[in-house]
Amino acid sequence: MIRRATILALRLWVGLTWLRAGWNKLSIDGGRAGGLLTSIERSKPTQFYEPFIINVVVPNPQIFAFLVSWVEFLVGLSLVFGTVSRLGLAWPCL
Repeated sequence: MIRRATILALRLWVGLTWLRAGWNKLSIDGGRAGGLLTSIERSKPTQFYEPFIINVVVPNPQIFAFLVSWVEFLVGLSLVFGTVSRLGLAWPCL
């Protein structure tokens, strides 16, 4: 019983964290590229992702900001309500 309660608490905590992060991005700038390019400039991506970031994400910040905002929100919603929880955990990996 304790194991189920622990898993539930962890799922709710992670879900609320993702839900809040997605909601903040969607409500502040509507999922636009507000801080995406700034955060890319501040951090140095790993060598594996660097060509992808430079050649795909940087030229299309609006698309990726929109996708990230909605994926965070939907994953959080999925985890909080327990609907398709396993799929909800897999979405960020896609």
